[in-house]
Amino acid sequence: MACVTPPPNSQWHSAHSNLILQRVQRPSHKGVAGAGWPSSLLVPPYAILSHTWGAGTDEVTSKDLTNGIGEGKPGYEKIRFCGDQAWRDGLQYFWIDTCSIGKANKGEFSPAINSMFPRYRNSTRCYAYLSDVSSSPSPLDANEEFNPSWWELDFRTSRWATRGWTLQEVLAPSLVEFFSWQHKRLGDVRSLTLQIYEIIGIPK
Repeated sequence: MACVTPPPNSQWHSAHSNLILQRVQRPSHKGVAGAGWPSSLLVPPYAILSHTWGAGTDEVTSKDLTNGIGEGKPGYEKIRFCGDQAWRDGLQYFWIDTCSIGKANKGEFSPAINSMFPRYRNSTRCYAYLSDVSSSPSPLDANEEFNPSWWELDFRTSRWATRGWTLQEVLAPSLVEFFSWQHKRLGDVRSLTLQIYEIIGIPK
């Protein structure tokens, strides 16, 4: 997989694993770029994002980040979320496929997607960002207390579950946590076993 190697103060690149990790900063700095490289060539602990790709040029590419642009794209919100959540979980790095895989190059895209399993398996945490799942009630229900039923229907019909590689992103990581587009944690694979079983058919 071809990778764009950015300046050393923004990302960490392992030539051995073809893995580019975004460096985490505090959430006030949008959780994307930071300073310093790990001293070891070994891949450091990192979070990884499970998500759905946006249309056309919605996604932020590695070239965008290298050039300091892309914050106005719709796809930047999930990058900010992933960086912020990784920081809260005490991780210094995170990985997102849209920033490392060139979708426009079909010769690069297909092999990269097919080799994703090790990237998810080796992650410390996997965040499933559900861009079409809301954890907040409708305005008519604004005075009600939090009720899981608000998001469960969205969860069961989310586009995230319809992708061909959803299964590997659920089974490969040691920990998978699910978040709404408002960045609210909905649960993890263990607490949502019944729903996940019904949606994608993995054994209980």
